[in-house]
Amino acid sequence: MRNKSYLTGVNHGFCDHPLEYGWSSYLSLISNKPTKLKRAGVKQWFINDVDFMKQHNKPLDVEKMNKWLEL
Repeated sequence: MRNKSYLTGVNHGFCDHPLEYGWSSYLSLISNKPTKLKRAGVKQWFINDVDFMKQHNKPLDVEKMNKWLEL
């Protein structure tokens, strides 16, 4: 299950992909630039960088996510 924090723009219909949302941490996660974001901690949830990007290009099932989050 993808973390909702960098999908907020997608969830609310502001954009189609986290890359398009200016307040998303997605760019920090895929960048090699220095960041305060705990990049390694997030990336350990995925097989590798390719898997991370692949998972974030899948269509988002908001109802399934809300059920998982118990909303």
